[in-house]
Amino acid sequence: MTPNETHAHENPDEGRSTLLAVLFVIYLVLLAWVVLWKLEVPWVGSGGLRGIKLVPFIANGTSGASMPLELIANFLLFVPFGFYLAVLLPSWTWWKTAATVAAGSRVPEISQ
Repeated sequence: MTPNETHAHENPDEGRSTLLAVLFVIYLVLLAWVVLWKLEVPWVGSGGLRGIKLVPFIANGTSGASMPLELIANFLLFVPFGFYLAVLLPSWTWWKTAATVAAGSRVPEISQ
């Protein structure tokens, strides 16, 4: 092999980063589907506005109290979010990653 020849895959870390980024996007799409539509086909119609429930264990006018298992499942759904951020953005401190995960979990929950 001559020094002028180049390889298509000289930097394996770049390929892994691209794969991780694609997997992260797929994870985010699936996460939105689970959190916002509860694994049902998304439907947008004129059914009126949905109520916002900010306190999980208290029933409000439109929703009952959340079950503890539902809260644990929601927590576990966001664990990969932190792992992806830690791998894709290794320069971030742990608290910045944790704050981003916390904020990222609130946005879809409130938008429900």
